Amino acid sequence: MGAYAHGLFGDDAQRAAWLTALGARTELFYEATVEATLDELAAHFKQTEALGEVTIVVAGKDAQDRLISDDDSGNAANGFDEAGALAILRGAGLSLKDASEVIAKLTGARRRDIYQRALRTADDPKS
Repeated sequence: MGAYAHGLFGDDAQRAAWLTALGARTELFYEATVEATLDELAAHFKQTEALGEVTIVVAGKDAQDRLISDDDSGNAANGFDEAGALAILRGAGLSLKDASEVIAKLTGARRRDIYQRALRTADDPKS
């Protein structure tokens, strides 16, 4: 003798009630929003363990708020370290192209310029 169970757990409310009756934990989702600068997020997650997956949404900068100077050096007056940021992103597994794109979105600089500076730095024996 068999039993037909198709759709038995298809109803969320019925499934939750059944699992609760068995003493099972039914709320397995965790979601939190933290709005901060990248430095503040880094400090936050050094002190607070992330529960599950972390998604970071980054807004780009307007042209007048660019962090990168126009002198083609990759250095900004406010101390933004483009090479250091690229190294961190590359260390996290991003390709040079993808890391350059993230930096471009953060700073408002052109991705191509960041990419080319990184290539020149890699070819420079002094670096």
